[in-house]
Amino acid sequence: MPVLRFHPAARVELVEAIAYLERARPSYGAKLESEVEELVSRISEFPGSGSRMDDYPPELDVRAFPLPSFRYSLLVAQVADEPVVYAVAHQHRRPGYWRERLK
Repeated sequence: MPVLRFHPAARVELVEAIAYLERARPSYGAKLESEVEELVSRISEFPGSGSRMDDYPPELDVRAFPLPSFRYSLLVAQVADEPVVYAVAHQHRRPGYWRERLK
C-alpha cells in the first residue's frame, strides 16, 4: 500500500482548517482531523477511487477526494507513482489556486 504524503502547503492548510473549525465550533476541528485520517487511509489503499479532475496532464492523475461532513476535499496527484496530497481545499473557495504546486 503506498504511503500518502502531504505537500508542505497542504499540511499547513489542514492545520489551519482544523484550528479554524475548532474556534468556530468546538470539537469540529477534531472531527475534521478524524475524517482526514480516515480518508487518507482509504486513499492509501485505493488511490484511484477519487473523482478525476480535468485540465491536468493525464500522467499526474489528479483526483479530488471530498470529506463526508465538511466542504473540503483532499486534492491528490500521482508523483513518480506515489500519491501526494497537494491541497486541503475548500470546495467553494478559490478554485485551482493550488495548481502552481504541481510544478
